[in-house]
Amino acid sequence: MSNITKSILKTADGLHNAGIMSDETHDKFKEYDSHSIKVLSDVDKEDFPWYMAQVLADKYIRPYEAIQRAMEVCSLTGTDVSYFEERYLKGDRSIPENETYSLAYMEILLQERDKSWISK
Repeated sequence: MSNITKSILKTADGLHNAGIMSDETHDKFKEYDSHSIKVLSDVDKEDFPWYMAQVLADKYIRPYEAIQRAMEVCSLTGTDVSYFEERYLKGDRSIPENETYSLAYMEILLQERDKSWISK
């Protein structure tokens, strides 16, 4: 067992003993080992938003965080990611603005701004 694994398990034990971690979660930590890791195929990876965000960031040479934020808004508003890609990454303004998406995006930006102001 590696030192990192020992450290993680020790932390889990401490959280469990302090009543912060449930018995169920603690048991899952104890069951986790190298056999728990699954290497995803390229097809499986496409189901994960973080992967698609990286693909779009690389393809359109945009900051990953901006793409991730936009994909979060798509998820929150039920907007298909293709809307964001076509209208904002490809710049196709013939696609009508989705007002729900735009308002949610602005709200997320305002929340992020507020967090950055508070942390200063």
